[in-house]
Amino acid sequence: MAILVTLACYNQINPIFFALLMMIYAFIYHPTISRIRLLAIGTIRKKDFTKTYIPFWNSKYFTQLFFNGKYDIPKSAFIMPGGNAFPTPS
Repeated sequence: MAILVTLACYNQINPIFFALLMMIYAFIYHPTISRIRLLAIGTIRKKDFTKTYIPFWNSKYFTQLFFNGKYDIPKSAFIMPGGNAFPTPS
């Protein structure tokens, strides 16, 4: 996102493209990353991850997402060959 803002400040991208990329970030990228993080720390269950795309649903987990202090995301949170893409909370 910092690169996107920098490009916009130096007039390297037009405003419509900037707005499009910001919407992709806000409605697709950020909820997806938040979902993976919440699953990895065991805050939500697998059945709840479609709810992360509801606007402001992740705001109730703001503290867990950004100030939890658990930065050790297990390897099972990432897609691995023959592995599970999303871990089940323990």
